[in-house]
Amino acid sequence: MGKVIIITKKFCEDCEYVKEKIPKKLDVEIIDGTTTEGMAQLTFYERYDAENTVVPVLIVEDEGDEGSYIGRDEIVNKMKEIAKNG
Repeated sequence: MGKVIIITKKFCEDCEYVKEKIPKKLDVEIIDGTTTEGMAQLTFYERYDAENTVVPVLIVEDEGDEGSYIGRDEIVNKMKEIAKNG
């Protein structure tokens, strides 16, 4: 399993919800989407828009260009799937 990343930002209710739902056995890196690193990741996965960046975003590096997920429920479900399947 490659790196799993969640891109968030401050004062985001959905971001806080997703962070609370990270499965205990899943190693996740959390990146602030307002930093250079966060914006670069969002741009690479075509999730960056200077006026309306959608967060949270879950990135699963092993899945390549298709490895980004948005929407809190989709993210939580994907994290559960990854934790279950290793």
